Amino acid sequence: MKHVFIINPAAGKGRSQNELEKDIPKIAEECGISYEIYGSLGIGDAERYVRRLCEESEGEPIRFYACGGDGTLNEIANGTVGFDNAEIGVIPVGTGNDFVKNFDHRDPFFDIAAQINGKAIKIDGVKINDKYSINMANMGFDCSVVETVAKIKRRPWISSEFAYIAGVIAEFVKLPDVKVKSMTVDGERVNKSSLLLCVLANGCFYGGGFHPAPKAELDDGLIDIFYIDRISRLNFINLIGSYKKGTYINNERIMKMAVYRKCREVDIDFGEEVSVCVDGEIAKFNSVHIESAPRLFNFILPEGVSYKDRVAQPMEAIPV
Repeated sequence: MKHVFIINPAAGKGRSQNELEKDIPKIAEECGISYEIYGSLGIGDAERYVRRLCEESEGEPIRFYACGGDGTLNEIANGTVGFDNAEIGVIPVGTGNDFVKNFDHRDPFFDIAAQINGKAIKIDGVKINDKYSINMANMGFDCSVVETVAKIKRRPWISSEFAYIAGVIAEFVKLPDVKVKSMTVDGERVNKSSLLLCVLANGCFYGGGFHPAPKAELDDGLIDIFYIDRISRLNFINLIGSYKKGTYINNERIMKMAVYRKCREVDIDFGEEVSVCVDGEIAKFNSVHIESAPRLFNFILPEGVSYKDRVAQPMEAIPV
């Protein structure tokens, strides 16, 4: 099996890149594996590179480790779609590392030897038009925050923490929503003309630790959807704390205004171009067809990590 470590130089402002480049060769040699290190060159490059290696592998087992945040993992995951011989893992050294919060222990994700000795399990994806999410997509207020924070962070003297706080405050003043021309969930028409928040989840966490999909499972073949129409700022303040903790679904007052359910597909026509955040990265759509993609990805659980009570089973015919 070939092991390919893809490092995003921009992830985490490059803090861990040099350490990884020093540690990977030493540990890979100790483990006796065939390996390669690749530094991605920009947006979309990792996906293209992974797809090319998958095409050239001719069915031979190949592993990819995303050394970055959730955006890097998303690119690598998309590159492996259609190649069942490919496995994906993540060494979470980015600024957004929410996907690993779905698992019981996170320290082994930073352990290169534990990654190499890990086993792959089947997990779902979420198809959004012609792209895939491994964690979640969202639109509305929190997507606008991501866009605003990205603009603020371009100023080198502003920290990520301050940029996020400033972004939340700026968007709270506007409280932006997304206009909806039509929307169906599993074929049922939803009577909504706007969405303040809408989350379509495979995993449970996003936004640096927000827990908007507390019932989501990575392998149930379903999408968890949460949406709420425009509400007052007072109601929004009452919502946001429990939304971060994932406890809002037990709040009868909130759930009278919102919907949380599991589904297989969602169609939304916005009637105009709208920003949608996919695994932390912004994409633009006029309309979206979203559907569950069961058992799409072969995700590596590092040695010492489990997903709930499941036991990671090695993939057939893919020896380490």
